[in-house]
Amino acid sequence: MRHEAARRSGVSHPRTIRSQSRSTVPQALRSPDAPLLDCRSQFCYHVHVSSRQTLRSLEWIGSSLKDARALPEDVKDVFGRALLDVQYGDHPLGARPFGEGLPREIMKLSDDHDGNTYRAVYTVAFGSVVYVLDVFTKKSKSGIATPKADKARVLARYQAAAEHYRIHHPTSRGQPR
Repeated sequence: MRHEAARRSGVSHPRTIRSQSRSTVPQALRSPDAPLLDCRSQFCYHVHVSSRQTLRSLEWIGSSLKDARALPEDVKDVFGRALLDVQYGDHPLGARPFGEGLPREIMKLSDDHDGNTYRAVYTVAFGSVVYVLDVFTKKSKSGIATPKADKARVLARYQAAAEHYRIHHPTSRGQPR
């Protein structure tokens, strides 16, 4: 998880410098004027520190916050890190379009824990706001399909998010990007 934290702080990519100690890092990279290096792992990462990196606001629609708080701690950690990545403008690992007849702007995160599958559904379709539409335990009655009631609730909350964005951000059209 150290790599995720480094990525959120502006890491570009792993350097080809493999080091057992900091002394094998070239002198040019160790100078006081050189960019910050994170050499705690076996790879060194070049960290770009930028004060212009903006954090998107996070809005919870309906009971999604209450539902998220009721999740097991391990699942909350996974979803929390993924949503933080989304707030920084990254695409979290494992995030994919919800599909199943819903608009392509609706994304889902999945996590399996103790025999249950948990889902967090979000969208970034409206400007610089991340809307968490729903958080639930997937309980399919037949196969791998999501129950129709869950899909209907997600679609209704997506429409509520569009309305919220239209009202609270009047300078933009409130249309998906």
